[in-house]
Amino acid sequence: MSAQSVARTATLTEWAAVGGLQLVIELASIRPIVAANRAVGFDPSAAHVAFGASADLALWLALTPFVFLVLDQVPLAGPRPRIALNLAGWALVGIAAAAAQAWMVRGLWVAGSTLSDAAKSALASPLLSFRYLFETNAQQALVLLMAYAVLSRVHRARRERELAGQLERSLADARLHALSLQLQPHFLFNTLNAIAALVPEDPIVAEAMLVRLGDLLRTSLDAEPSGHVTLRTELNRLASYVELQRMRFGDRLSVSMRIDPDVMNARVPSFLLQPLVENAISHGIAPRRGAGHIDVAARCDGGRLMLSVRDDGIGPPPEGRERVGLGSTRARLAAMFPGMSTLVLTPAAPRGTLVSITVPLELT
Repeated sequence: MSAQSVARTATLTEWAAVGGLQLVIELASIRPIVAANRAVGFDPSAAHVAFGASADLALWLALTPFVFLVLDQVPLAGPRPRIALNLAGWALVGIAAAAAQAWMVRGLWVAGSTLSDAAKSALASPLLSFRYLFETNAQQALVLLMAYAVLSRVHRARRERELAGQLERSLADARLHALSLQLQPHFLFNTLNAIAALVPEDPIVAEAMLVRLGDLLRTSLDAEPSGHVTLRTELNRLASYVELQRMRFGDRLSVSMRIDPDVMNARVPSFLLQPLVENAISHGIAPRRGAGHIDVAARCDGGRLMLSVRDDGIGPPPEGRERVGLGSTRARLAAMFPGMSTLVLTPAAPRGTLVSITVPLELT
């Protein structure tokens, strides 16, 4: 995994946390510094203390982004020799930060001495020497390095979660795509077999079915296999498929659609209803004698979209033997709506099969 820049991706809250930590350290150091000054014979005024603490904190805050930018170049990851080398680099960065801050603090007091006799006298204190300032900055620099290390680990964990989420979504999309590809050839082969059977009996109808099949395939293949469409679009495709099957079965097949107008713009997985109707025709209506009927219904129930496909054919298959279209549809729903969808296959009264689907209702 490539390193990610903490300095460039840190949130405002994270910067505020680092600044707050530096403020706490600065406030905690005021009393020891005042005591140390008094011990060497210099009694700082409140103005001196406020100026010194403010300048010290402001300089550390200004240095922090630059320190983080440099540390971004020496991440503590990789082979052990590289980690050891980078640790040495971190030590050098800390030393450089402490020295730079000490030099700037000393410079501010020197500049102040040209305007204030009190500041000029304060410069005589050994506590404002570069050496002493550098030594006292070591603790602050160490805290800054530790803060960067913590943020770096937080960012790495966040990035790992993002990559894991992206991988999971990619795998889910690939699985959905594979399931959709499984459905489309199944539908195509069944329809071509039906057309082939009609060629010697009624070549004119067979030719018309081929033309209608071409139109239907264009609309099906243009759609995103794992995406969503409106229920209106799905029903339009289903109507084209039903028209194709009516060419084959004639008066033996009738289809009704009872659709609540309020759910026409609901989002549904593409290619959802067609495999279910295909199963109803192939395994329910085709094997029986006489005419058969299929009813497609859609309505809303609270925040759920209720879909159903009912036929009056020969009934559901034996338990444990699920058809390809039904099994793939069940798998697609489980992948697209984990724990939020159902697909139930039951016998219909007085005869036939009922497939009931519930998914979350999402209107476009």
